[in-house]
This record gives sequence, C-alpha cells and structure tokens, in this order.
Amino acid sequence: MYTVLSIGGFITLFSVIITLLQNDELFNYIIYTFSSLLGISNKILNGIILGLLEMTNGCNIVSSCTMHAPLKLIVLSFFISFSGFSIISQVYSFLYKFNFPMKKYIKSKIIQGFFSSMFTLIIYKIMYINKSISTFKYDGFNNIHEFNSAVFILCFIILIIPKLINSLKNLFNIS
Repeated sequence: MYTVLSIGGFITLFSVIITLLQNDELFNYIIYTFSSLLGISNKILNGIILGLLEMTNGCNIVSSCTMHAPLKLIVLSFFISFSGFSIISQVYSFLYKFNFPMKKYIKSKIIQGFFSSMFTLIIYKIMYINKSISTFKYDGFNNIHEFNSAVFILCFIILIIPKLINSLKNLFNIS
C-alpha cells in the first residue's frame, strides 16, 4: 500500500505542477519570450521543459507538435531515457534509506538520455540511407535552426539543473 501511495502521490504531484505551469501566465510569458529569442515554437519549448519534469506529459506535448520527425524522435528518446524528475523522485523515495548517491544517478540518467538520443539519430539516418529495408520516409531537417535550438535548450537545462538543485539544498540547508 505504501508503494502504491508513494508512486501515485508523485504522479499526482507532478501532474498538478504541470497543469499549474501550463495555466500560469508568467510561465507562458517566459516560454513565449524564450521561444521568440530562440526562434522555435512555444509548444515545442513548453513540451521540452514539461517533459523534463514528467516524461509522459512531455512526450504527449512533443508528439503533438509540428516538428520534423528526426527532431521529434531525438527529443522523445531523451525523455524516455532520462525519465523526468517525477520518476527520479519516485526512485529516490525508495532508495533514500540506502544512502544511494542520487547525484550520480541523475548524471547517469542525463548521459543515458544523450546516448539514447544519439543512437536514435544514427538509427534514423541508417533507415534513411537504406531505403530497401524500410519504407520510413525521411522528411529532412528543413529548419536546422529549430533543431539546433532544441538541442541547445536540452543541453542548457540539463547543465543548469544540478546547479539549481545545489543552490536549493544550500538555501534550505539540506545535506
């Protein structure tokens, strides 16, 4: 019963946080400002940020975006491998009593996400090159600026998150 309540609680908590963020005017303004600066759509940036919090909602948002297939597959692959902070919180709720190093776990999830994204891109390119194996149509990167912006956002957010966590720990004196 404890396990079900713990996991369900984190799922509910992060779903509520995502719903609050989606309906928050300040968050939407920040998304709009950054999307204008980076030259990508609001929905893509919104999906990337919310996907880092909770994978399934982020995947749903990104999959409904109008972006090119390779970029969509790369972002979705990263989300699935990284798993989002909702699942990381669920893992922490079980491992905290064993003094499991969560920093290393989060870093390994980030690395796993990047490798997964790169393997997805490689496999996608192989499918494109060998058309006799697959009928999967390659639509190319018509907007390479959109691809570079999304990769930059993912890298920037992933590099900032550990520093933000350390700052919050220091602020609240959490060891």
